[in-house]
Amino acid sequence: MKKLIAVLVIFLTMFSLTACSGGEENVPEQQTEPGVEEIFNKISISVTLPEDILELSVTDLEDYYGITSDMFTEFKAIQNASGWQDEIVIIKAASQENASAIAALLEDRIAYSKGQMRDYSPEQYQILTKSNVIVKGLFVSMFVSADSAQMDEIFSSYF
Repeated sequence: MKKLIAVLVIFLTMFSLTACSGGEENVPEQQTEPGVEEIFNKISISVTLPEDILELSVTDLEDYYGITSDMFTEFKAIQNASGWQDEIVIIKAASQENASAIAALLEDRIAYSKGQMRDYSPEQYQILTKSNVIVKGLFVSMFVSADSAQMDEIFSSYF
């Protein structure tokens, strides 16, 4: 009889603990990762971009930067149609290894452009010297613009 009462007490205790929880569970909000388009849209709202912008294709990414389609899952890349003034690239890499490789390729692009502009366009050279590549997890950015510091700040605010 004592065993039966002990089992009954245990059962009732377990039942009362689960029944009393009531209300909502305190589940932490799941952080969602931003999309490349979301980041770009925030930048385009906050910074005045040139009117004559060309949106780059997957083929352009490979031709201009050496970034192949298997290295990323999404991207947004634009250039000023009239020359070197503005170049914005935001990429979500397929892996951390690819993020590092993409960053190296974009840094090579900046170095190459600096070499081209050093004597040709001192103004553009100064813009390039203030530009850099940022890696945040799988996301990689390169902003070549007079407003690159503000773009870097907006990009980094998502992480």
